[in-house]
Amino acid sequence: MAEVLVTLNVRLESPEVDADAVQQAATKTIDSLGGKVGKSETKELAFGLKELFLHFFWPEEKGSADATEQQVGALSGVQSAQITSVTRALG
Repeated sequence: MAEVLVTLNVRLESPEVDADAVQQAATKTIDSLGGKVGKSETKELAFGLKELFLHFFWPEEKGSADATEQQVGALSGVQSAQITSVTRALG
């Protein structure tokens, strides 16, 4: 069973949004769709805004992870979600 490594960038709506809560909700969403989050990072943008980087494994046989991008983008407190990298996992 082959997997791909996907990076999803999640930009939060405002500095008041709880990044940890969004990260937990996004991880739960990814898991429910068949992915598995391996690593997550939070980076500061300008004016107190934050962006999450979620790196997760996705089963290649499931096809595109676009539904994940859409569902995470619809979470409360999320301004946008965008898949920025898809790489086939080797090994």
